[in-house]
Amino acid sequence: MKCMKKIIGYMSQPQVQKILLLMVILCIITIGLYAQSDPGDDPANAPVDGGLSLLLAGGIGFGIKQLRKKRN
Repeated sequence: MKCMKKIIGYMSQPQVQKILLLMVILCIITIGLYAQSDPGDDPANAPVDGGLSLLLAGGIGFGIKQLRKKRN
């Protein structure tokens, strides 16, 4: 606890409030992640892995980087 008090002591009140709000929002959002239904025997109903969205985000980021590099 002493470590947390030391870290929070360096932050201003609005920063602490923003961090606490972010933590509460993330906790509420993660509750829905446990509510996935059983896909059963049909492979078409299998949930899509989060890796697909990460791959898409990486591709978009790489494309933006290449466009910026090309303009300069």
